[in-house]
Formats: sequence, structure tokens, C-alpha cells
Amino acid sequence: MRRSFKSSPSRRKALLLALSVLLAVWTGCADESKPALDRETILRWLVQAQLPDPDRILAHYSHTCDLTIGGASHPVVDLREWVRNAQVPRGLNRIIVFRPDGQVFQQLEYIDHRPLFCRGSELFVFGELEVALTSGPTRGNVLVFSEDPEAYELRSEPEVSLPTLREQQGSEPATTPDR
Repeated sequence: MRRSFKSSPSRRKALLLALSVLLAVWTGCADESKPALDRETILRWLVQAQLPDPDRILAHYSHTCDLTIGGASHPVVDLREWVRNAQVPRGLNRIIVFRPDGQVFQQLEYIDHRPLFCRGSELFVFGELEVALTSGPTRGNVLVFSEDPEAYELRSEPEVSLPTLREQQGSEPATTPDR
């Protein structure tokens, strides 16, 4: 016997509620405690800091996550600019860490090591980022920030040890990777 949702309004409501909750969690809208950083604010902060070059194409800018440094929330922005009239797309890619008031806390150039997510004062990036620190060049995929913008560390974590989406959202502890 074939059933339809027309004959069961309570099933339809339950399915709609489940889909709404799933969509809210998936898009990150379930956390109403802190509004997302909107594109207009990001662009205003970038322009005030004179970060985008007016002669380059602003190819991409987005709010990746928020670092917690010294108890304050520091937004992380991914910025990509392209050189106009280049034969192949090339330009400048930067990770910008802002202070809560919109001032630049730190900025790092990268080639293709985009920021992925934050966990406390740690920023995880895609691949092994190479940074010239005062102690010499070092590589890693996790940047650890402190209250001093110049005193950050870089370390490597194997990709299989990085948290899943569920673990990032804090609903389940890290487990051994599937083999």
C-alpha cells in the first residue's frame, strides 16, 4: 500500500521541522548567540585598512571563522585579489585576522593554503603553509595565535587527525580515523 504525505499532516510537519533543523545546523544558523559577519562589514573593514589594491580585481572575500584570543572574538577573513589583464589568473591571497573593533590584528599571505576553520586560538588551513618566523622558516597547517600579533606559532597535524564537521560543532569527541 502506497502512503502519501497528504494523508498524514503530522508526518509532513515532522519532516519539515527535521529538514529545517538540519538546514539550520548545516548552514551554521542554529547559533543565534552571535550574528554572522556580513559582507558589507567585511568590505568596510578591508577598505578602511587599505588592504585591497584598487588596481586589482577583488576576486573573493569571506568570513571564515572567529578565533578566540585573550577572551575576545577575532574574525578571520579570506581575501583573494587578481591582477588585471594577466594571461592566467594570478594575484595575492591573504588571511586577515581582525580585532573585535575591525582593526587588523594579523595578516598572512598564502598561495593556495586557504583558511578552513577555527578552534579556540587555532586557525586550521588547507595544506602546509610556509611562514617566515623570527626563529626561521617553518611549515604547518595549524596557526596558533596569542595576544601578541607577532607571536604566533605554526605546527603540523596530519589531515586524518583533523576534526570532522560534527567534531567541529562540538557534539562528539574526536575518534580514530576510519581505515
